[in-house]
Amino acid sequence: MNVSFLRNTKLILFVLVVVGLVMRLIPIRYGLPLQLNIDEPSLVSAVFSLKSGLNPGRFDWPHLYFYINFLFYGLFYWIFKIVGLATENDSYYFMISRGLSAVFGVATIPVVYLITKELFGGFRKPILAAVILTILPVHVYESFFAKLDVAHTFFISLAVLFMAKLMNKASMKNYILSGLFIGLSVSVKYNAFLLALPFIIAHYYSFPNWRYLLKPRNILKPIVAALVSIVAFFVGTPFAILDFKTFWSYEPRVGALWQFTNVGNIEWTEYAESAYETFITMYRGDLGIVIWVVFILMLISYLFFCRRDRRLNFLLLPVIIISFYISKLERSPAHYFVFLSVLYVPALSDFIISAIDRFRSFKFSPVILKVVSIFLVGLILIPSIYSSIKSVYLYSQIDTRLEAYNWVQENIIPTKRFIYVAGNELTSVIFEEKESLRVKRVDVDVIDKELPVYLILGYNFLTLDALKASNWDIDNVGGSSEDLLPQSEMVKYIDNQNRPGPPIIIFKISDLTNPNAK
Repeated sequence: MNVSFLRNTKLILFVLVVVGLVMRLIPIRYGLPLQLNIDEPSLVSAVFSLKSGLNPGRFDWPHLYFYINFLFYGLFYWIFKIVGLATENDSYYFMISRGLSAVFGVATIPVVYLITKELFGGFRKPILAAVILTILPVHVYESFFAKLDVAHTFFISLAVLFMAKLMNKASMKNYILSGLFIGLSVSVKYNAFLLALPFIIAHYYSFPNWRYLLKPRNILKPIVAALVSIVAFFVGTPFAILDFKTFWSYEPRVGALWQFTNVGNIEWTEYAESAYETFITMYRGDLGIVIWVVFILMLISYLFFCRRDRRLNFLLLPVIIISFYISKLERSPAHYFVFLSVLYVPALSDFIISAIDRFRSFKFSPVILKVVSIFLVGLILIPSIYSSIKSVYLYSQIDTRLEAYNWVQENIIPTKRFIYVAGNELTSVIFEEKESLRVKRVDVDVIDKELPVYLILGYNFLTLDALKASNWDIDNVGGSSEDLLPQSEMVKYIDNQNRPGPPIIIFKISDLTNPNAK
């Protein structure tokens, strides 16, 4: 291996990390000071709780990532004080946690390169794997937010790397490091216990045949890895021992066991539909349309056309089994699957490059083969690149709910008039704490405060044109909006074109006696 090769590889990885970091950091101020993502406040509030003691008092999530965030909160707290920024501004801490997500996200890129290098060797497959993860829509999107999933994926990538290494070299060091990072992954998020499956596969393939597995020293290795994993978990979440009673309980939003019941299970009659949603709808959105097609072709080839070996068994068998397992849960949002990317991305890279190599075996001009190869890779990547760039752009724009919030603060709050709020999409927005009420019906009967009052509507399906076309009748919402809205004055309409958030319509209600008013 020559020096120039190393320099080129490092340069490519450096560029990918920089590009990936920029993409993931551009939306860092999204929605602030509002807290529009349901999971972000849970993380930030848990980290803030550490100021009064290192035991968060809740084990619905393990604690390692809380402590990592807390260290950075402390560091930036002193930086804020030195430069004169307001240390009590919550938005800064949301941005710190979002920044950590972005950093852990791009830190996963070189690890995926190393996983692919360990399993498949060469230059093109590892580099392509790194490129795919850099622009993978679901990974880019999840890196915007102050959540656990991207950091969780980083620790899992390290565990997968050392599992790949032990599959090639069954040294005690690789077993220990595999166990260490499995334990730390579980200490970020409990579902990393599913790494037991690829670990078992890696252990099985680390020896020539099953007789070697039964030798005492080889039986000892996975036992040591398991013990190291347990110790690593408790190091990351020490109060799981010190406060074991709380940890090992079903107490809602507190006990660890509650987390496993909270996700629920669907009926078997609904399972086929859920699996379809996972592999067809969800993965298509997560990967981008062409990479998703390649993903499906890869799985079909693996399952039905015997394109499998120990490396693909290690990578794809867990992806398939775990995806079906998560699909059985009542709650199975896309971010539950993010950690699987460190398994299927190396396999995707191998599948793509192997397919191109078959094409290159035809007797065409080398120049033509090279051009066509580049064209094919571009064809596969461009839709995902577009999807990720679109996501970056959208979440760098002002959310409709933030614009509505700012407008209300400037135009309604000073008047001290009462505000009615309708629409599930506005649940996370507190326009005014005391002089406001959330209503499920849009009806004259709900207006029981002194006029004038304001009504804020925020539904994903409700645009101004649709509302007018329906003669002011809001479908699927209780009440008789067609009686109320014509008597109201529309004072603000906020369109959601090319930005996140629902369309928002704000009405001023001054008179309930004139049914012909507009």
